[in-house]
Amino acid sequence: MNKKIFIVMIMLFILIHIPLISAQLINTLIENQTVLPNTINIYHDEFRDENRIEFIKSFGIGNNLEQGRKDYGILLNYMAIHDSGGLETDSSAFSKDYLKDTVINPLKNNKSVLLQDGEILSFEELDRLALSKLIYYHVRDHVYFPHINTTDIAGSTLSMMGLPEIIKFPSEVIEGQHGACADQTLLLATLLKMEDYEVAICSGPSMAIPIDENNFVWFAYHNFVYLKDEGWGIGTQTFSQDIFGKELDGKWIMLDPIYSPRHFGKNELRFGDLPYWLSHRDANFVPKNELLFGCELIDKELAKKMPNT
Repeated sequence: MNKKIFIVMIMLFILIHIPLISAQLINTLIENQTVLPNTINIYHDEFRDENRIEFIKSFGIGNNLEQGRKDYGILLNYMAIHDSGGLETDSSAFSKDYLKDTVINPLKNNKSVLLQDGEILSFEELDRLALSKLIYYHVRDHVYFPHINTTDIAGSTLSMMGLPEIIKFPSEVIEGQHGACADQTLLLATLLKMEDYEVAICSGPSMAIPIDENNFVWFAYHNFVYLKDEGWGIGTQTFSQDIFGKELDGKWIMLDPIYSPRHFGKNELRFGDLPYWLSHRDANFVPKNELLFGCELIDKELAKKMPNT
């Protein structure tokens, strides 16, 4: 398929389905969520305007696979560092306090989280593993993927309803309680980073078409998180380094927060479960696995490479 034709098809697909998206933002769990001040909303909008090219790369549009993947990784890393309070700006400090007040502190105080099936996950003692589970389930069950009126969504339908992808800051996701995979991934990674867990943001192509030996055109990334196992005996994934060459030793736990009961029914992913598609990646994407399915460790120094900041 001609590359230009493929890109035009993607753009038409997005425009056709825009009207379907806004009508599906329904059913929140937290009423009267604390709203963000206008100054923060302006910052978010201006950031996206100034970095429009980097956001477009979330669709995989570009000629250089390696550079495009790294640019996208820097974008996600910067947004996570910003909202975890890692930058010396008023907006970064405010975002961190907002996430602490609306998510982290309530989880710590209650030592519990309400799940979508109506059950309550609770702990008598809040150790590091228990806290990481509360954070994961809060993101999985309290942030809704835009959806049609059904209780079981998968495959292309789920991808369709996630468009158009603008990628939200974690504080925006908490305020609105809705977000696609990149939004939920960023939120989960940011909350874990705030509590000093070692975490990486990871990506895999939703669909990829080879152009030649070195380049792909792919239809949007799917994003997920790797959390470093702190001796719990849960992690099964190992890596040598991230896409920027930073060492990733130890075992890692894969966390894909869009797989909630509401979105995937009985195919929900609980803490530490591996998604079904993981077994297909080698057959479909060799020899590009390390890049297409690469991770970037959340790192303040990497965030400084973000252009226009």
